[in-house]
Amino acid sequence: MYTISYQQLAGLFEVILEDIRAYRAGQPDVIAFKNGDFMWCEVKGPGDKLQHNQKRWMKHFERLNISYHVCYVNHR
Repeated sequence: MYTISYQQLAGLFEVILEDIRAYRAGQPDVIAFKNGDFMWCEVKGPGDKLQHNQKRWMKHFERLNISYHVCYVNHR
């Protein structure tokens, strides 16, 4: 079973409600689940870089102890 703590979920909603316009974008692309745990993942292709609003979300993930990762992909 995958769970997010009440504190984490409440913290995410507090972030959004703090400024709905500012936080309606920038959330990661994917939530990955494995072995009863989860991780938010931002996917970046060649030449793509993190935007300011994505970095803001990552600071909140760190504060709320939510796992996240930036996945850089290459294709040839």
